[in-house]
Amino acid sequence: MTGWPDTRSETPIEVRPYWDLRDQLSTSDGIIYKGLRIVMPPSLRKYMLNLIHKSHLGIVKCKQRAREVMYWPGMNADIEVTVRVCSRCAEHQNQNVSEPLMPTKTPDLPYSMVGCDLFNFEGKKYVLLVDYFSKFIDVKELSHETTSDIIEAMKSIFACHGIPRKLRSDCGPQFASREFLNFCKSYGIEHEMTSPHFQSSNGEAERAIQTVKKLWKKSEDKFLSLLDYRTTPLSNINLSPAQLLMRRRPRNLLPSSEEILTPKTPDLKVVKKHFDSEKQSQKHYYDKRKGVKSHNPLQDGTAVRMQLNSKWKP
Repeated sequence: MTGWPDTRSETPIEVRPYWDLRDQLSTSDGIIYKGLRIVMPPSLRKYMLNLIHKSHLGIVKCKQRAREVMYWPGMNADIEVTVRVCSRCAEHQNQNVSEPLMPTKTPDLPYSMVGCDLFNFEGKKYVLLVDYFSKFIDVKELSHETTSDIIEAMKSIFACHGIPRKLRSDCGPQFASREFLNFCKSYGIEHEMTSPHFQSSNGEAERAIQTVKKLWKKSEDKFLSLLDYRTTPLSNINLSPAQLLMRRRPRNLLPSSEEILTPKTPDLKVVKKHFDSEKQSQKHYYDKRKGVKSHNPLQDGTAVRMQLNSKWKP
């Protein structure tokens, strides 16, 4: 060896990445070292990357393993790429960190946006609808869990409350069917389906189902328990779902004066402001509790995986 030239530009292109490290390089038995670490030639780098990641450790651990014994320019970046494209690691990766909560904006009017879902209780099938403004819940028993039966149940509810502008459901086969699409189109309803395997995106309906099931487990009269829920004031607003939807207090078993039952019109702007403020408070504590993180938006053509039964599948 004759040593290094006086300037970087005089060195062969293949060894220029080592120019700033030239004082740390040495040779022994035909092997080049950077300090105590072996400098890997390009012909061995792919093999070494596979060896580094043989036990499928994460990026940080793989870098730590490699840095102890070997070196080549851009080694850290190559390790990152190797781990990121590993199909086995991708299949068994950790669950994504929760994203910040995105509350649904409170509608301007009662029954303009409705959430719906199906559930079973004591061997019977039901369809549930809940108003996103008033939190008013309707439940209808189904003889069969078919699209036709669900549509008939919804028609009977809409005959009482009117037709909503928007209907939110999950991606179940009944709601994704052509028959249901035609029903929504004929009734002038905008049908919005939530993300698959992400129940919280239809959170209003999910919470309503939990409420109904808890009531029915403890109640001898399902219909009376629903009436009691509908006529009980919501927290911090002193208005019940029935008052917000119907602008009156329906009579229940509790004694009440005629004046109490007299219809009164709530200030919808005040109600909307209250619910929006409540949702922002929920968002604050949810984000704080979950340690949320915003993810980069997906681009067209990006390869993605979905978590199914604890494994991430393409």
